[in-house]
Amino acid sequence: SYVVEEEIPLTLARRLLSAKIVELLEFLRDREGLCVSEIARTLNRSPSNVYNDLKLLADYNVIALERRGRRTIPRLLVEELRIAV
Repeated sequence: SYVVEEEIPLTLARRLLSAKIVELLEFLRDREGLCVSEIARTLNRSPSNVYNDLKLLADYNVIALERRGRRTIPRLLVEELRIAV
């Protein structure tokens, strides 16, 4: 395993700790292989909002977004996410 340490602005840390992002991370931990629209439907959210949250997580290497044809499948890259103040 490896550790990535990165300083981020407090506003970004707050966004990464939002209820929707935490719900999304827990969902991805428990279920693999679903595309963005399937995740959105299950979580009762819009696909565009789910994608935007996933893109943010991908930008910080928390997940990878894999294209499978027309589908985008998120995959967790981390087992643990720590935010220190």
